Amino acid sequence: MRQSLLDQLPLVPVSIDHDHAREFGAVSALLDQLPEAVQLANEDLRWRGKRRVDPSQGRHGLAADQVLRAAVLKQMSRFSCEQLAFHLADSATYRSFCRLGFDRRPPKKATLQKNVKRVKPETWQAINEMLVLEAQQLGVEDGRKVRSDCTVVESNIHHPNDSSLLWDSVRVLARLMARAREDFGIPFHDHRRRAKRRAPRASSSPKRLRNAATPIANALAFCGARHRCAGGHPSTPSTRARGPAATAARPRAPVDAPPPLRYRLAIAAFSAGN
Repeated sequence: MRQSLLDQLPLVPVSIDHDHAREFGAVSALLDQLPEAVQLANEDLRWRGKRRVDPSQGRHGLAADQVLRAAVLKQMSRFSCEQLAFHLADSATYRSFCRLGFDRRPPKKATLQKNVKRVKPETWQAINEMLVLEAQQLGVEDGRKVRSDCTVVESNIHHPNDSSLLWDSVRVLARLMARAREDFGIPFHDHRRRAKRRAPRASSSPKRLRNAATPIANALAFCGARHRCAGGHPSTPSTRARGPAATAARPRAPVDAPPPLRYRLAIAAFSAGN
């Protein structure tokens, strides 16, 4: 059994005099002005996969308004489902925001995860558009700019060892040079297959690392030399200087200038190896 909105608000703790509590009080007042958002969430919660269930049957579950508020609290505070379950059981402010009364047991981690997951991405997109429209009407935002952060989160990536980093560099440089060949007609030979075969061998031992990483390093030098021949501005070791003033006064090579000596040697070594 599930309701869209509670018929009667439960007895909840009184809000404390704190900036964090006042912030959630303002968010709660804004959500009260968007009953359409609760209706959208309630429509998603009535489905169990491809089967629609009768909300008047079964045991009492979280109301759609409570699920929506729990999801907002989770995102605002960057909680996991386990942390969210703990704070809903421990914090009077969070219980008041999610409309959990004194007589109601806090939801478990699995319950929160299951209910929040049932709300579709399209529903969140529609709710976000409602919030942007409400902000435009209040004069808070014009909806033309997007603000994001660069918070580091855990992700499923490979371990950054030397051989994998070299292979990633070859792969990205080869992709860029392939685009340059299509756009500007720069001659380029793709050596990704050879570098990919050598990359696993490079991680076996230090001696094999030196032997196997040589063609990978040559491929990097070859791609860098081709890039600088196409339009870069290389600087030779004799003209390299330090400091801002020296950087500003550093001579720039023309576009059609030959690459420096170290790149010509790298190209020659790479061609001899093939």
